Amino acid sequence: MATERYRVVPVTPDRVQEVMAVMGHFYTVEPWSIICPLRRTFLWDQGWIAPLAGSGYTVMVIDTETDKVVGCRLGDVNMPYDPLVTAVWKWIRATIVSILFWLFASTEEREAVYERLPCLFSNAGYDKTRFFERFATDRILSDTFLCVDPEHRGHGLGERLIVESERLAKSKGCTHGVSIGTGVYSQRIFRKLNYDFEKEVRYDEIRQADRSPLPRLDKIPPEHKSLILYSRAL
Repeated sequence: MATERYRVVPVTPDRVQEVMAVMGHFYTVEPWSIICPLRRTFLWDQGWIAPLAGSGYTVMVIDTETDKVVGCRLGDVNMPYDPLVTAVWKWIRATIVSILFWLFASTEEREAVYERLPCLFSNAGYDKTRFFERFATDRILSDTFLCVDPEHRGHGLGERLIVESERLAKSKGCTHGVSIGTGVYSQRIFRKLNYDFEKEVRYDEIRQADRSPLPRLDKIPPEHKSLILYSRAL
């Protein structure tokens, strides 16, 4: 019997750096990262990507012919409250990261994190409190990135990543998933998997707090016109 070329499995500690490398390549063409540019720095990697990659809710695709990571779905669990130890650790880490960010980030990067990202989430209707109340749950899977190396697309790997991350999250007690499709490719997969449509907003219709349009819209690949919020019971 032929061996399956691609395996979709949870990220293990020894693969976190590979997942981060895959994310780094994808980051440059992702619509929201074009709008909210952040330099690939130690702070960016260790303060955000590495914790999510090792969260226990992130899955990866391994090409068995090369034993390389060629795709991932970066996920995390949202809860209305954390156990005390977890909450304290998250607060300490967030405080340290925030201080370092303010010290070393550029003005544009601070605007991206504290103004543009919240603007995108708000316009998409992403409100965690509302979802906890509506779904009557205390654990929701939230994905941040879905990416597959261009050389390995066309094999249904994006769909497999979503299905496996859902299975993993469900085994850990998550009852629902909430995702934002920022580009046409992920949106196509969410529709195929019968995710419930929540809200769609075009990038060129979003206005910031000062009523100005989002920057760098001309840099976004033309096929990506809007972001769409989806949800689904797992």
